[in-house]
Amino acid sequence: MKTTTLAIMISLAATIPAARAGNVLPNGVEPLSSQQVADKYSGHTVEVDFMGIFFSLDGTVKAYASMSHAEETAVGKWTVNGNEFCYDVTWKTKRESINQVKCKKHYKLVSDTFIQETRDTDSNYLSVYPDTQFIFEGDKVSDNYTAVEKLISE
Repeated sequence: MKTTTLAIMISLAATIPAARAGNVLPNGVEPLSSQQVADKYSGHTVEVDFMGIFFSLDGTVKAYASMSHAEETAVGKWTVNGNEFCYDVTWKTKRESINQVKCKKHYKLVSDTFIQETRDTDSNYLSVYPDTQFIFEGDKVSDNYTAVEKLISE
């Protein structure tokens, strides 16, 4: 499921400056409130050129990835507990279905926000990085999800 790993890592950590990524939070960070974290994702899409994940207001997740004959769709749910955001989805390809759980905590330092990955069932490496995600208001996923789902079922 390396395609899913690559797709998720890029979508949720897009444009991370390599020199600033690591495993240690900067000194003086403060956790975001659960409401701040929920507001960031609820009703929003995280999207890059070949994939997108929509976090609906009702706590469900819909996602797609489509690159060079590696089409996938996913459905699941998302939750917030304190400053930790988690989603649990099942990715589906033409041949298999694989579950993925990903969690990350959100922190603020002055005007910058940072993400600390706390769980990823598809990776052994958890990191800390500046929050530079491509987040858009609304559902930018459903049309592509439907198109990719058709490719998978053919």
